[in-house]
Amino acid sequence: MGTIFAALIGVIVGFVLGIPPGPIGMTTIKMSAFNPKKNSYHLITATSMMDFIYILLTFFMTAAIIESLKNFTTKYTVITKIIQLSVVLVFIAFGIYNLIQKKTNPEKELQEKSEPKIGFLEKLGQRGPFFLGIALSLSNLVNPSFLPSLGFVTLQIAAWHLFPLNIENKIFFSVGFGLGTFLWLYTLTNIISANKHRMSEKFLLRLRQLTGITFLSFGTYLGYQVLRFLPWREVFHLITLLF
Repeated sequence: MGTIFAALIGVIVGFVLGIPPGPIGMTTIKMSAFNPKKNSYHLITATSMMDFIYILLTFFMTAAIIESLKNFTTKYTVITKIIQLSVVLVFIAFGIYNLIQKKTNPEKELQEKSEPKIGFLEKLGQRGPFFLGIALSLSNLVNPSFLPSLGFVTLQIAAWHLFPLNIENKIFFSVGFGLGTFLWLYTLTNIISANKHRMSEKFLLRLRQLTGITFLSFGTYLGYQVLRFLPWREVFHLITLLF
């Protein structure tokens, strides 16, 4: 039962984190708009497999950090909650940013964000949609915020004690995470394929606003969970000391 719950949490987290428009999302849009759906399915299968590998490796790499943070989170509860609230605010700010966007240039955005710009990755991407997905996933490693963001996800999962962090649960969470990103990209593929004739600035704007709503909702939920368990007595005591 615990492994099923770990996989379900992985699906939810993978789905939500797959929504922000990036190189993979924009490539999926481009391929879905101008190619047969099977090409997009090959692409998103490859990227989802890579996401499974990334999150699983990150889980094991951050095991030592998780262990070292246990004492810190216990001793410095207020500081830990402040850090968590900061992350929540980033989610909400990202959601608001996407909601208030008024204009976007679909052709320019698709061109700039949809292809790897690293030599051997470009060659790999030319071998077909599946290999293009692998190339795009590998290009994420160049992004300095990519691995730290995955590390933060695994740290938060550990901090919330959603399920026992044994090897079996880590594997099932990672499988769920890959499946979650696949489900989002699969949904995106079918939405774009069904609306090719409506592929316009307004359509991409609505897609971005959907991203904003999702992140606002997710950030609000996380904020509620953080505030729910916030040690208010310690917070008020700290405020009185400061002022």
